[in-house]
Amino acid sequence: MSDKWGYIDKTGKIVIEPQFDNAKVFSWGLAAVEINGKWGYIDKTGKVIIEPQFDDTWGFSGGLAAAKKTYSGLYGYIDKTGKVVIEPQFANAGNFSEGLAPVSIGYLFAKWGYIDKTGKVVIEPQFANAGVFSEGLAEVEIDMKWGYINKTGEMVIKPQFNKAGSFSEGLALIHKHSMGVGIGYIDKTGEMVIRQKSGSGASPFSEGLAAVKIGWKTGYIDKTGKVVIEPQFDGVGPFSEGLAILNINHKYGYIDKTGKVVIEPQFDGAGPFSHGFAAVEIKGSGCFIATAAYGSSMSKEVYKLRTWRDESLSKIKIGRILVKIYYKISPPIAKIIEKSYIMKKIVRVILKPLIRFIKSQAN
Repeated sequence: MSDKWGYIDKTGKIVIEPQFDNAKVFSWGLAAVEINGKWGYIDKTGKVIIEPQFDDTWGFSGGLAAAKKTYSGLYGYIDKTGKVVIEPQFANAGNFSEGLAPVSIGYLFAKWGYIDKTGKVVIEPQFANAGVFSEGLAEVEIDMKWGYINKTGEMVIKPQFNKAGSFSEGLALIHKHSMGVGIGYIDKTGEMVIRQKSGSGASPFSEGLAAVKIGWKTGYIDKTGKVVIEPQFDGVGPFSEGLAILNINHKYGYIDKTGKVVIEPQFDGAGPFSHGFAAVEIKGSGCFIATAAYGSSMSKEVYKLRTWRDESLSKIKIGRILVKIYYKISPPIAKIIEKSYIMKKIVRVILKPLIRFIKSQAN
């Protein structure tokens, strides 16, 4: 069985069972999910709101989301009902932010500009690349250097950086090889206010902290550049809703702003929290009924059933047919079980002989 994505809450409890080929963050009450190679949208109950039909999508922002279908190969924008409100016409497209969205026209020599929510071009396509507006500025690339424009299209920080990110909390992460230090943070005048050592890594500021890599480990600095969480992790993400993704030995969990692990590394992939939910990936996941009965996809009983499914059932034709039927009928049954203590006990009793049989086969 392939790996699947679902969603957890801030306690680490799975609230939407892993069943998707890929999954993105919730925004405006919906999250983009991939099913059988097509993207659609679900709500926070896991119900499909916009049927999977797109080759690529972005999250909703300002009530609209960029989406692409095969027949055109171009991006347009849909609303929360799935209705196309800006016709597919762009080679690439980004999220709306502060009323504008970056879009590119053409393929071989594509140029980026900005549209408003009616689809009208308000900043002419002229840039080799472009980011979203944040705090009134957007990063743009001209002649292999990045600078920043305002919402009239005026260049307010001249192109000079090898890489540039969006402003967040008054600072933007940039790379400028000619500085000798390579990486740092600038303010809105373009002045470098925090410099990172050569060879280090860094991420944008979020909730007052930024992840920085020193040597082989990653920690966090505050906006004065002071280390507030010592570099000790293999990898971390930006803070979102008080938690940040943590990577230890290729397993993902979450830490709080003191650096304390609050959700143990156990997932094979993870996204940031948004609206109280985070997308997570679990290898060989999807035991809906057993997970509902035992309360966690991480329980030893669910693990045994999942292993049996992957290593035994899925290797024979009749087994694959049974698994396919199970996936069709089990999600609604699991939701009923999850809400009833008595049903959980009944299902555990029913599953007990099967788990005993699986154990005997393993010995």
